[in-house]
Amino acid sequence: MKQIHSVGQKVLAALMTMMAMLAGQSAFAQIAKGKVTSTSGEPVIGASVLIPGTTTGAITDIDGNFELNAAPGTELEV
Repeated sequence: MKQIHSVGQKVLAALMTMMAMLAGQSAFAQIAKGKVTSTSGEPVIGASVLIPGTTTGAITDIDGNFELNAAPGTELEV
């Protein structure tokens, strides 16, 4: 019985650690939504929107819209 209790404690500790990590990520990352348009106001289809210095990014859809995970205040590059 002692061995099962020990394994249970390890599983509980691992789950609590994962939950803390996920909670920490959600506190800092949010969904950034936007629309890329040309100077004439037309949507830009297929534009790359990136967080500079990372591989995190998105491609605009047929209406020029995009969504990606980014911390508040993050600069984006189109």
